[in-house]
Amino acid sequence: MLFMFKVKKRWDHASDKQIYDICCIEGCGVKVRSSHCKWCETHYYRNRRNGDPEKLQLCQYKVNEKIFDEWNDSTAWLLGLLWTDGWMGKANSVGLHLKDVQLIETARKELDTDVEIKTRINKKTRKEYKSFSIANKYLADRLRQIGMHSNKTFTGEYPKNIPDKLFGAFFRGIIDGDGTVWLKKRRVSQRVKDCRVSFVSASKVFVEQMQQELQKRNIRFTVSVNKKYLKNGKLCSTWKGNDLWKFTIQHYSSLRFLYEIMCVFVTT
Repeated sequence: MLFMFKVKKRWDHASDKQIYDICCIEGCGVKVRSSHCKWCETHYYRNRRNGDPEKLQLCQYKVNEKIFDEWNDSTAWLLGLLWTDGWMGKANSVGLHLKDVQLIETARKELDTDVEIKTRINKKTRKEYKSFSIANKYLADRLRQIGMHSNKTFTGEYPKNIPDKLFGAFFRGIIDGDGTVWLKKRRVSQRVKDCRVSFVSASKVFVEQMQQELQKRNIRFTVSVNKKYLKNGKLCSTWKGNDLWKFTIQHYSSLRFLYEIMCVFVTT
C-alpha cells in the first residue's frame, strides 16, 4: 500500500495526457494514475531527466512496422493469421495468441521482431498457449485501414485492398488460425477417406463476404450455423450470444484448387 502511494504521489508531476500517451505506446492505455504499469512511470521520469517528458516511448524491441505497406504471399498469410487468432487493443497494441509454437515463431519472424513470446494459461481450460503483443502506432493504424479493429471477432469484415492473387495465402492464414483439415468416411463401405477443410467465424458480415470470395473462384462449399456445440465440456447454444458459422469444403475439384493456391506459401 505504501508503494502504491509513493507511485501515485510521484506521478502527480505528470498530466493525464502524458500518462495516457505513454501507456498507449506501451499497450495498456490506462488513464487512472494508480493503475498504470511501473514501466510507463519509469519511462516518463527517464524522459523528464532528459528534458523532454512528453517524448513517447521508444520501442524496446524491433519490428517491421511497414510490413503491410507492400503485399506478398508472406504478408497475406500473416494477415489471415491475425484475422483469426490475432487481436487489437483500443490503444495501439496488436497481438497474437496460438497453441502452435511453430506458427507463432513464424509469425514473429515475418514481423521481423524480437519481442518476447510469453506462455500463458487459460483460466478456464488450464491449457497453455503462446502469445506476444506489439505496441506500435504505425502498424496499428495500417491494420485499421485494412479493416481490423478491436471487436473483429463478431463484427469483422473481409480485408480491404488485398490483391485477388493473394487470396490463397490469406486463406492459408485463416485455416492455420481457425481452420481444420481432417479425413472422414461418408459411408461404412468406403475404403478411402474423404478430405475435408473447414473453418469457423462468429462475424456474419465476414461470413457473407467470404461466401462471395469463394463463389467468385468457383469453390464449392457449405455453410452451417452451429446452434449447439460443446464449449469447455458444456453444451452451448451460442458463443457469447452470437451464432457460429462453419464453412466446409469437401468437393474434390475445390480441394484441388485450394491446394494449388494455398501451397504457394508454405510456413517453415
